[in-house]
Amino acid sequence: MKNIAEITNNQPFCAGVLITKLDKILITLNPDGLPRELEDVALRVGAVGGGQEPNESILECAIREAKEEISVDVQIKSSPVTIFHDIDQRTMEKIQVKDEIAPYLLERVTNPFPDKPYREGLPVGPYIYFAIYLANVDNWEEVEAGDDVQGLLLVPITEWDSLNNGYTIAELKTKGVEVVHLRTMDESKKVWIPENESLTTACRLLLKSLT
Repeated sequence: MKNIAEITNNQPFCAGVLITKLDKILITLNPDGLPRELEDVALRVGAVGGGQEPNESILECAIREAKEEISVDVQIKSSPVTIFHDIDQRTMEKIQVKDEIAPYLLERVTNPFPDKPYREGLPVGPYIYFAIYLANVDNWEEVEAGDDVQGLLLVPITEWDSLNNGYTIAELKTKGVEVVHLRTMDESKKVWIPENESLTTACRLLLKSLT
């Protein structure tokens, strides 16, 4: 059995949190990372999370990114089991880790730039790792989108795949999606999910565990 630091072996990573409220999952809406044809009409769906800072552990990254993106501290809780997802091989397995606080999901994908750091001071390596931790929010009234986030939505777990259908924010509200915070009142923007968004995998695993 290894801990997360040993598994990732000082290779680049991103980390985030899976926050639920009743039967809904909190997501971020972001203006970057969109296909060119959607840049003016859509927002990218993402987890609450982001990339590491120099000398930061993967758990520290998740906690910091959560505070930056939803403006409140989160309470991280350890997952009783960690799912390891090899994106390249399209395999998943349950693993046990030695960490006191274990992530719910750990993913690995080939790094397209294995010798080029994303930013000075960050590690390089053949893989990029993604970790999603379970977390709670105590005071939802204080949750709001951080400076780099355009909005926050709560999406029913059972409606997750609706995010792939090109609906606008206004249309998603008719399916039980709740607007937590938008930087503008414009709900005409569509939402778009990247193919390998970690939160999609985490949500489907969670949905499977509930059925």
